[in-house]
Amino acid sequence: MRVCLMSTYGVLPIFIALTCVPITSNAEPAAYFIWKSKTSDAQLCAQTSPGEFWEKGNVAFKDPHCEKPKSSDAMPQLPLILVIPPVKVQQ
Repeated sequence: MRVCLMSTYGVLPIFIALTCVPITSNAEPAAYFIWKSKTSDAQLCAQTSPGEFWEKGNVAFKDPHCEKPKSSDAMPQLPLILVIPPVKVQQ
């Protein structure tokens, strides 16, 4: 038995549910790392690897100067889940 959401709940509750839920993005910039040269004592701060002769440090930073450590204790925001209870349809 197929059940159509529009006939079960009506158009208005579904429209309200889809338009009232805030759409947010939890994206953030990639972390910066201190990259250490395998061939010399050189170091640099970058988001991506400068090449095969560089190894990435363990600490993530949030600025391009590698001065502010990226906080790992920040709790990510979870999306809001809206649950619509079933409604009995009189036939």
